[in-house]
Amino acid sequence: MEQNIPLAIVLALIATIGFAGGAAIQHYAVGETVAKRDQKTMGLAAMWRLIRTPRWLLGLCVLGVGAALHVVALILGPVTVVQPVGILAVPWSILLAARIHKHRIPPRVWLWVAVTLVSLGLFTWLSSLYTAVDVQLHETALLVAIAAVAAAAVVLGFAGHSGPKALRCLAWASAGSVCYGLASSLIRVVAEWITRHEWSGNPAFWICVAALLACYAGGGWMIQQGYANGPAETVVGSMTTTDPFVAVMIGLFVLGESVGLSLGIGLGMAALGIASILGVVLLSHDHPEAVAQREYLALQEAGPAGKTHSIEP
Repeated sequence: MEQNIPLAIVLALIATIGFAGGAAIQHYAVGETVAKRDQKTMGLAAMWRLIRTPRWLLGLCVLGVGAALHVVALILGPVTVVQPVGILAVPWSILLAARIHKHRIPPRVWLWVAVTLVSLGLFTWLSSLYTAVDVQLHETALLVAIAAVAAAAVVLGFAGHSGPKALRCLAWASAGSVCYGLASSLIRVVAEWITRHEWSGNPAFWICVAALLACYAGGGWMIQQGYANGPAETVVGSMTTTDPFVAVMIGLFVLGESVGLSLGIGLGMAALGIASILGVVLLSHDHPEAVAQREYLALQEAGPAGKTHSIEP
């Protein structure tokens, strides 16, 4: 398909609604299937029960529609422009969750959403100014990026499994998000390889394909662990912030999608990316479900005397 950046952006915008809706449905299904209060990793038995739940499968279908639109958008436009558009799934997911769970969203949460949206919006605007349409396939750089992202996912996954309970949802979500960020870049790489280069006998191509499949499988499992440990908005916020940050960095510095990017602009984009991630961290801290979870855990640690006023998150 020929490059069409405006159409790519429109498709990415529509995809965010699918991401938010699918996340809300799956989070609700996880809450019905798994006891989230103790914030434990879901085992294979719990995952097997979950994937047979009609509501979870419905969420998967909705996510699949969003993902299909997003894949087309990535083929039509550069990663550095398309991927950050996904941040719009955050306000959609907050509104959906508030309606489903009937809780009031504190003003602080909307403040952190605004910080995230503005930071990533500026990040996207800057990236679009210095974006090249053509992709450069540097095999060694691609393999190094795959290894680096895999290492980051393992570290974050360990934090989600064994770290402080208050941070497990965000850690699991971030682990899945870095996998999805790499997967988005690899979609662009695989499409470029198939349409413009010899690929059938190239080992690096098949490594990229295997990494792409592993990212979606492993990332999806980690995202479900995030749903089991906290609110959907935290998971979606990480997916739509960490994911594009990773994808854009790979696009700019591995796929050569940058043109005339100076050190100052690069540092400014990094600062904006960090600010958007910080917004998600604060969102995860101040979300009503996260606050209720901390109160519940504090009462559990207080012992029998604290259990007389049990709080259900």
